[in-house]
Amino acid sequence: ISDGVSNMYLDNNVIEDSSYAIYTNDISTPMYFNNNSITGSTTYDVYNINSAGAIFTNIGINNTTASFNGVDFTIKDEPNPPANTTGLISLDSYLNITNTSTDSWIYLNLTYDESKSTDEDKIRLWEHDETSWSNISSTVDTTNNYVYGNITSFSIFAVFEDVGYPQITIQFPTNTTYATNWFWANVTVDETVDWCGADIDSNTTNVTLTNSTGNWNLNITNISDGNHNITFFCNDTAGNMNYTGTINFTIDTTPPVRSAGSPSGTIYTASTTVSLTTNEAAVCRYATSSGISYSSMLLPTSSSTSHSWPVETIVPGTYTYYVRCNDTLGNYNTDDYTISFTKRATVIGDGGGFDIQPITIIPETRPVPNPSDTETETSIADIPLNRPYQIPSGGLCMKVADGLCISVFGDKVTVHNITKIDPNQFKVLLCNQTYLEAFEINVTADNAYLCFDTTTVDTKAISIYSFSGEWNQLTNITQIGNQICGRITSTPYMVAGFKTSDLQQLALDAITDSEQKLLINSDSELESILNQAKDAYYNCDYQTAYDLSQQIYWIKTIESIQLPLITTFGPSNTILEMMSYSLVAKLLGYDTVYIDLLPIFDLTNSTNLDFRYITPVIGVASSGDASSVTKWSIQDIYTIV
Repeated sequence: ISDGVSNMYLDNNVIEDSSYAIYTNDISTPMYFNNNSITGSTTYDVYNINSAGAIFTNIGINNTTASFNGVDFTIKDEPNPPANTTGLISLDSYLNITNTSTDSWIYLNLTYDESKSTDEDKIRLWEHDETSWSNISSTVDTTNNYVYGNITSFSIFAVFEDVGYPQITIQFPTNTTYATNWFWANVTVDETVDWCGADIDSNTTNVTLTNSTGNWNLNITNISDGNHNITFFCNDTAGNMNYTGTINFTIDTTPPVRSAGSPSGTIYTASTTVSLTTNEAAVCRYATSSGISYSSMLLPTSSSTSHSWPVETIVPGTYTYYVRCNDTLGNYNTDDYTISFTKRATVIGDGGGFDIQPITIIPETRPVPNPSDTETETSIADIPLNRPYQIPSGGLCMKVADGLCISVFGDKVTVHNITKIDPNQFKVLLCNQTYLEAFEINVTADNAYLCFDTTTVDTKAISIYSFSGEWNQLTNITQIGNQICGRITSTPYMVAGFKTSDLQQLALDAITDSEQKLLINSDSELESILNQAKDAYYNCDYQTAYDLSQQIYWIKTIESIQLPLITTFGPSNTILEMMSYSLVAKLLGYDTVYIDLLPIFDLTNSTNLDFRYITPVIGVASSGDASSVTKWSIQDIYTIV
């Protein structure tokens, strides 16, 4: 049928076994083909050349019923269609449509068999691209049982009901750790979908993804450090919603946390190991100057949470190492972690470390008191301080200076080195005391004593200190002869002998005596006086310390006492002086008090006194009534209740 005809109807025809069943050419005015049946065509069932006016309705092409119009296309039934994609139900409508020009188009309407459908809302028009099926933009009319769409790309077309779910592939993120607090999340889908979204950290509100690049993506920002999760959802054009498994990822933008730096304080060996730990696997480096960037530091460790560097041939002095670390994600420290320690100076003997096999000294014999067995004789020797040595079972008095030796007694004792100590470090505690000698001894011991012997030196006091981060004086000590001894274990110790003045010792004894009296019953006023005495002592004002300590027991209270009292003792009943010591009873706080009362006279005026007639007496008044004459009671005995 060619151009020149219009408003012509070709209806209800059966066309069989032809080469071209219907061929239209240059039909621009409407011409209608209704309810025609085509079977057995050898070339094309319909051939349209520039015939936009040709309108086809309910054309049966073998088993497919179609309605269509368009320009420059051919239609042929498809007896052997490609296999369906999983999830698609065929509704037995297949047509192979091709274009004959670059301007080809066709508006296609395919009828489907409703009896084969389970959910008509999921019916769509599908296209095969010689590889796979994909749905195209189309609309379903469930009342009249057809699906339609406008086609500009040509292939095999069919009607399917989509009962499958879109397959979502996650491109990013993955189950790993990231060193940034933002990223682009994106997914791909195996079919056309209407919507994709994401659930971040199990939130109740999904976030919509966009599809501007062909992938569905979302820019997620300001993610906090820690563990997170994300799940993706996509809904295809048939309303099939699918979702992915949950991706668990971690954000780590924080450099490693450093701790447990070692060594610290004072070391005693010529070599050591500088070490620290991190809270995550990291590579650490160090510098001996502060402010050095991580990349410029020395000697990286392997990736671990424990890091160390050996340090050999350490000379006396202070050492500081500045450490920075970089975790596996590239988060590195921009500040220094400081490890500092001191190698003790002025070594008079060095055993060379604990790895040297010690020797046993067999010195000349000389009696030396032994704290654990005073009947045992020990030995004294000039010791070789250049290596460790073991102490004989009877003990050893190690001569370190003229008249001075350090004694060690006990089981399984090995001395590793002896170091001379600067006594000035203790001057703040000992004021102007003069040290004779002070030595540090590094010892391994089991059930042993360490003593400082001053047989030929005038020493007023001897002290033993143990080291645990700082020097602490031993309190559990034993004085034997010229030795002061303390029980020791395997740790550095310091022994020191020093001189002290007689006045200092008197002040110290007075303070000690006052402390014992305050143990009986505490009193805030007396404790204040004692604290003043201690302050004076530690500031080396020993006279004031002594005077204040003496006041703690005999405090003369200032009270208004009427004189003379009516008494029945003495030849003239004359009271020379009355003093009230009310703080004594207050201090002791007991029901029964025993009092020793002795008269003390100013001997410079002794000619005015007759010692034969002076009698000390004790008067008692209730607290607060000392000014009342009638309340004073003279006691016949020296026990007051």
